[in-house]
Amino acid sequence: MKKVLLMLTLSFLVFGLVGAADMPRDGTGDFHDDVVAAGGQGGNPEVTMAGTGVGQRMALEQGEYQLQSGKMIGIKSEGNRIMLQVGEHVANCDDCNLTQEMVQDRLRIHTQLSNGQNAEIKIMPDTASETAIRQLKLRNCNESCTIELKEVGTGNQTRMAYEVSTRTRAKFLGLFGTNANVSTEIDAETGEVIRTRKPWFVVLQDQSA
Repeated sequence: MKKVLLMLTLSFLVFGLVGAADMPRDGTGDFHDDVVAAGGQGGNPEVTMAGTGVGQRMALEQGEYQLQSGKMIGIKSEGNRIMLQVGEHVANCDDCNLTQEMVQDRLRIHTQLSNGQNAEIKIMPDTASETAIRQLKLRNCNESCTIELKEVGTGNQTRMAYEVSTRTRAKFLGLFGTNANVSTEIDAETGEVIRTRKPWFVVLQDQSA
């Protein structure tokens, strides 16, 4: 009887050791990859949930922030309108899906376009204003200008842009003085001038002098 019990005990020990050897261990192989993906063993999985940590994106919040450029930006919201202010220049963005990301305590602003693509708002209202002054030959672009951040284009050409609009002096057919409503669109990611609108019959006068 004792011999039978001894044999059974030895059998259990042998099977237990074999089973442990066959089990996957962390360190190499597919099991290690699963552990790393879960954040263990030095893994650092991408966080997709909303939060306030570095590199995490969340809905744009009101307040004052420092941009990557070092400039300060003020963000306010009224209903569905978001206002971005840098210096004295304010851009309104209606029904915009803007998110924020803090990188080394500095703000980056992102948006998701209607075509599903993501874009970053790298150009700020003050820079858009300066570009409009050159493009529309203005003396300044303060109270006389309105700046709107909005989506323009269709399909693969969809992007966020600033539309800077104002009323300025011009010449009718290049002969007689008149006033005209003019505007220009500026890519909010690259700063490129997309297009300028003005009545076909007017010639813009240089107001910068």
